[in-house]
Amino acid sequence: PKHVCEGHTMKVTAMILTQECLYTAGRDSLILKWDWDGNQTSKMEGHTGPVNCLQSVTITKAESELPLLVSACGGGVLKLWEKATGRLHHNKRIHDSPIECMAVSDTLRIVVTAAWDHSVVLYSLLTNTMVYTFDGHAGVVRSLWIDVPSCRLLTAGDAKSISVFDLTTLTFHPETSRDQKYVVKPYYTLLGPKASIISLALTKEHEGKWYNLYGVTKDKSLYLWHYSPNSPLQQRLATKNELTS
Repeated sequence: PKHVCEGHTMKVTAMILTQECLYTAGRDSLILKWDWDGNQTSKMEGHTGPVNCLQSVTITKAESELPLLVSACGGGVLKLWEKATGRLHHNKRIHDSPIECMAVSDTLRIVVTAAWDHSVVLYSLLTNTMVYTFDGHAGVVRSLWIDVPSCRLLTAGDAKSISVFDLTTLTFHPETSRDQKYVVKPYYTLLGPKASIISLALTKEHEGKWYNLYGVTKDKSLYLWHYSPNSPLQQRLATKNELTS
């Protein structure tokens, strides 16, 4: 290797690469920033458990942009950090159990997190409050995907299904400072897998009218759905017992 970045004392769980630097998060509760010469330039501390999720987002307020890091940990806490300074921008406990996965949208100004207690929460970057919970999960949600063009949230995990939620009816009021946590029911559910779904991905097909929706399961299967935002078209098994990672 050209450079080795040494600084974490436990397993690295997440990374973000930019043109200027590298961000890493670990089970040691730390987030570290590195330059491309392998030098540690910043350390972000304060999480009470392993940092399981790390993503980047830019929010726009009063015609100015603020690039942020969004991190979530085993202590159920969500933190927003200013990229430029490493300063903590906002901090909130949003789950009573470890956070498993997270999805972020700059366009919708939302963060969605899922935890071990089967809860899925939508956090508004506009109001810095928890606004909605997504109901109906029979197991831990292992993967989240926000389909921004159609305003749909897809959740998948130990329930061996994919739930699709409609976000078009959700509203966020800047003047609201308290947590509301309205409950949202699934728009519809895709069935088929015989094991927990651990990862989701969407690719557009046919001029964006429908998508290829992929789900990877713990039994090393890859499922493929031909999916439209309004209704599932069809589902087929693409590959079974051929995945190695």
